[in-house]
Amino acid sequence: MDNIQDIQKEEKIDIRTTFFKFLSIWYIFVITAFISLAVAYYVSKFQKSKYMVTSTLLISDNSWNKMGGKAQFMEAYGLFSDYKNFDNEIAILQSNTLRQKAISNMDIKLSYFSEGKYITTDIYNASPFTVAFDSLHIQPLGVKFFITFLSPSSVNIKAQGENISLYSYTDAKVLKVIDKLNIDKKVAIGETYFSPNFNFKILLNPNFDKGMIGQRYSFTFNDPDNVNIPPSK
Repeated sequence: MDNIQDIQKEEKIDIRTTFFKFLSIWYIFVITAFISLAVAYYVSKFQKSKYMVTSTLLISDNSWNKMGGKAQFMEAYGLFSDYKNFDNEIAILQSNTLRQKAISNMDIKLSYFSEGKYITTDIYNASPFTVAFDSLHIQPLGVKFFITFLSPSSVNIKAQGENISLYSYTDAKVLKVIDKLNIDKKVAIGETYFSPNFNFKILLNPNFDKGMIGQRYSFTFNDPDNVNIPPSK
């Protein structure tokens, strides 16, 4: 009986000792919780958005009904399969030509970004401004044009780079390469900013507000040949 009481006392002492050991390093748990919350906030706030698009296609082929029993007979002997037409449609949907046509229709010649203190965020459909450019004029590929709103009627535009390809969206190819580009200019909203190497103007979108004055954004001209949609698996 005494042995049982002694064991129970030892267990109580061990529990108290363990509790006070953890209590003595309480700050580690607080720091761990703070770091976990900070990481969760960072991921939810700054992780790039991913978009999924789905669609349903109904492919109609009346040749099966027209062929009637003959089609079934020929399919049974491997001479003809109406499903080949369906396979052909799948091949067309997965073709590079069709994907490139879809890219062209998506109007992703430009990318827009919000330049934060520590991270750059893609703002594809949420940009407070639109770049209207002359498609007949060459434009510099991959160069980041930094935009800072000075007022609701003007912006400052900065850009620099080396070995820059000047692309014609009309001819769908690079027409020339320049050694460097370096600009720093105040431009009015709606004013055409023209140079031998680019031609565009900045227009405000409905979501622009005065709170964005002083904030920094950027945009780049994209090469359509390097933007692709991976084939379905």
